[in-house]
Amino acid sequence: MSESTTHMKASPPTLRLDIVVYEEDGQYVAHCVQLDLVHCSAESMDAVYDELREICCEHVLYAFENDKLDSLFRPANPALFLKMLRARNEGMINVCFDANIKDGPISSGIEFQYLVA
Repeated sequence: MSESTTHMKASPPTLRLDIVVYEEDGQYVAHCVQLDLVHCSAESMDAVYDELREICCEHVLYAFENDKLDSLFRPANPALFLKMLRARNEGMINVCFDANIKDGPISSGIEFQYLVA
């Protein structure tokens, strides 16, 4: 009995970031939990999320292109993690896959999780 060996190509890395969106003082706030990046807008929840998603992509690209990976991740305040967990428990999740970083250091892109808190 012969055995065939299948060589599996390693999948390119994907970075997963969680963005919690909530309303505070009449504005919408989007906060990336892993990078501790925050963006505010009075426009809409979707708009503030989209804008912070672009900021996160630029932040990640800058870190890779300038060898600053040691400063890429800064976890947010623990209170934000609690908001994120509550949003997950309440089913307020919309997972988005972003391809803005194709052919870059994270060639499969960044997976964003949008949580409404």
